Amino acid sequence: MSYRYAWNLIQKAEAHLGSKLLDRRTGGSRGESSHLSGEGRRLLNRFNPLNRDVAAYSHRRFVELCELEESGGRR
Repeated sequence: MSYRYAWNLIQKAEAHLGSKLLDRRTGGSRGESSHLSGEGRRLLNRFNPLNRDVAAYSHRRFVELCELEESGGRR
């Protein structure tokens, strides 16, 4: 994913949610930097377990479908 595309997604998400997901710092001797905001961290902490659950379900369902196909549709 390109840098520009990623920033565009972040900006759209922030506009949709009505809150900042990143704390941005520009310039200075250390240059620009961005870090998750408190809201960004809160959302990420909610997303991670959901993402794991969806991935686990997806894997189980894929295995079921493969087994069903191998058995010729019979269970």
